[in-house]
Amino acid sequence: MQTTPQKPAHGPWGRVIPAAVLAVVTSLVTVCFAVADNPVVEVAGGAAARYVPAEGYTHWSLTVERGSPDVRRVTESARSTGYTEVIALPEAQTSHVLAALGSDVRTTQFWREITHVLDGEDQSQLTDLYTLTDEGVSLVAGYGGTVGWVYSPPLVQLPPDVAPGVSWTGEGDAMPFGLITYAHSASAVTPNDAVLLANALAHDVDVSRCIQIDGETQLFDESGADIVLIVQSELWCEGKGRVAVVANVAEVESQHLASAPLPEATGISTNSTPRRWSDPGSWVRRSATVTLDDEFFGANAFNLGLADAPRAAASGLLITANTNTADVVALEPLGDRLVRAWYAHPGGDIVTFSTVGDVTVVSTGLRELVAYDAKGRRLWQHPVPELVVAPPTSTGDGRVVSVGLDGTVTMLDAVTGEIVWTRSVGADVDLPAVVAEGRVVVIDRAGAVSALDAATGEVAWSIESEPATEMLGFGAAVATVGDDGWLRMIAVSSGEATGSWRYPGSYRALLAVGENVVLATDEQIVAIDPESSEELWRDDGVEAAISDGTTIVVFRGATAVGLDAAGAILTSWDVPASLLWSTRYVVATESSFVLMHTGSDATIVGAP
Repeated sequence: MQTTPQKPAHGPWGRVIPAAVLAVVTSLVTVCFAVADNPVVEVAGGAAARYVPAEGYTHWSLTVERGSPDVRRVTESARSTGYTEVIALPEAQTSHVLAALGSDVRTTQFWREITHVLDGEDQSQLTDLYTLTDEGVSLVAGYGGTVGWVYSPPLVQLPPDVAPGVSWTGEGDAMPFGLITYAHSASAVTPNDAVLLANALAHDVDVSRCIQIDGETQLFDESGADIVLIVQSELWCEGKGRVAVVANVAEVESQHLASAPLPEATGISTNSTPRRWSDPGSWVRRSATVTLDDEFFGANAFNLGLADAPRAAASGLLITANTNTADVVALEPLGDRLVRAWYAHPGGDIVTFSTVGDVTVVSTGLRELVAYDAKGRRLWQHPVPELVVAPPTSTGDGRVVSVGLDGTVTMLDAVTGEIVWTRSVGADVDLPAVVAEGRVVVIDRAGAVSALDAATGEVAWSIESEPATEMLGFGAAVATVGDDGWLRMIAVSSGEATGSWRYPGSYRALLAVGENVVLATDEQIVAIDPESSEELWRDDGVEAAISDGTTIVVFRGATAVGLDAAGAILTSWDVPASLLWSTRYVVATESSFVLMHTGSDATIVGAP
């Protein structure tokens, strides 16, 4: 984990601390659930690999330095093979890392640590990338602080034969073009440092499965002059990484210790402000670029892999799932840029995600729910008995409903993760629940619809209907779009069927516009009064449609058309058409809509 001293009062190089030497790992909070069908890959790195955390591992740490406030950090681990981790680095860093790794990058095994600083003025996010090779476990790159690192050759943290009595040395570049070089020496011993041992035992760490690494790292400038000497002792434990570190940097002593998780539970908004667009008829289109801004490497185009539409948070951030690295990414719209505000790695593949005000709730392939706040700080995580493929649903009162493939419905507090109640509806569910009239309505794959009391989880009613591809709430009713080409309305209070309509073509969108139901297919878009069953208006088919509840935007090829609630055209915009190789996704924000696809470019249509 790359760390940066909280105060830069120790000279210009007081903040230049390589990720290799102040890394803190604790293992106190996350239990990973392996997906049964994951292929077994032989792990490289020899004996050193035993000390590397598993995919999705989470750990909390506390930095203690005399005269400075304590600083909490939370670190998430990712494991992967191949170049995806390298191309996710800042562009200016990628080419140098590729050069340092050579032609074997396609088969290289990586360990990535994302560390979020939770306290102090500099609440930065730090990223470190390690390799697992025949050389052991080595640090190759780090960024996110005031200085960015590329180690060539990679700086060995643990050799492949690591054991008490083994020593090793290394030297090379710590920055591109030799701007900073390093000399490193270390030895492995049986754990003996009193501070390290006391901290490990305080957190129930089995020290018999740990090893102590005593090392020195000297940094030099391009003229060969000394910059800073780092002396430290690290406690590495099997499957936990660095549990604790005692370091002396430029004669300043610090301790980086395991700590219990202390998530932020106050001041977090779970309120989703109703979206009401202001004068969309005056909106204009502008091209935008997704960027990663780094203090050292500058602004870099950032390539996202998308498999689902982004979600809008109450803060205005756009939350996406990056399939390239299985990360949650928050983007901040700034003019003609979507700037990465933070990113997180919940562990495993991201199955689905949703926003509850400023809380992001993620379902993972490791069968966990993980939540983050508006700054990307991990709030909580819970194991679930089966995959959750339906986006969790906000209740509007600070809670969230999760529905698993096995039919398990769970009501949780969105901020604390506290489970309010759990109920099984006894069948597979792959559509999100609808919360209306104090009830949670769920439809399973066979078409059985169940309504649960939102306060207790007790079953209010259950009926047999038809399988559906979509379900949406409309006041006191829910609408389902059937696989059989029928739109059905069901009363939330009783489960009584109140109306049905046959629709032509392939389903595209179901919208609540005013008091009416708007159904869009590739053949038509039609508005229906759900009480009278009267068709109000219809128009040509669409590829996609969104709404703020008053205005509708439909997409037809390279054109987006704004319609009012009566179906009259307000305006239109030229927009990029869907690409053959990448699906186009659209997300509505408070004052715009954003079109995105896999890559680093986007389109924003909003106020001038």
